[in-house]
This record gives sequence, structure tokens and C-alpha cells, in this order.
Amino acid sequence: MKTPAVKIAFQRLGVFAFCVAFFVSGVFVATKTGFNYLPWICIPSALWATWDSRRAGVTKYRSLMAMEPVGILLSCLLIWWLAFPWYVIFRWSILEGTARMKE
Repeated sequence: MKTPAVKIAFQRLGVFAFCVAFFVSGVFVATKTGFNYLPWICIPSALWATWDSRRAGVTKYRSLMAMEPVGILLSCLLIWWLAFPWYVIFRWSILEGTARMKE
């Protein structure tokens, strides 16, 4: 059974909004208290995305996130607030079977 398009859109928007809000709140907390918890979340999630990208075989698909694991690691470490939710959304499309394969 296919998931309705509206539900998929809200799921994707929710993942992206959560990650952006988490990142912004982390920057705010770091400036107010001096404690930066972002590395404790961003680094492990970037490592997970790297490990999972090899397992999911993302290089077989058509997307800007369909890169080698090192590229996913670097993009998640440098721009976590954008790259990590993008990878999670891309992974969902692979699992659902809606991701387009390379020719």
C-alpha cells in the first residue's frame, strides 16, 4: 500500500524542521551557557549516516545525496542541519522503493 503524498510531505517537512530547530537551539544554548551539545549529536549521526549509506547502497540512486560514504560524512559534518535530514528523507525514499535508480 502506497503512502499518501500529503503524509509523505508532512513527514519530510517534520524531519527537516526538527533538525533545523535542534541546530538553532543548540547554537542558542551554546551562546548563553557556554555548553555546546551539538558535537555530541552531530558527529554520531554523521557517522551513522556514513555507515548506513554503504549498507543501503545509495550510490545506485539518482540524488545529490547519492555519493560515496566519505562525501556523506563530510557533508553531514559541515552542514549537519541540511545534509542529515536530507539523507534521512533520501533513505526513506529508498526504503519505500520510490527513489529513482541511475541508468
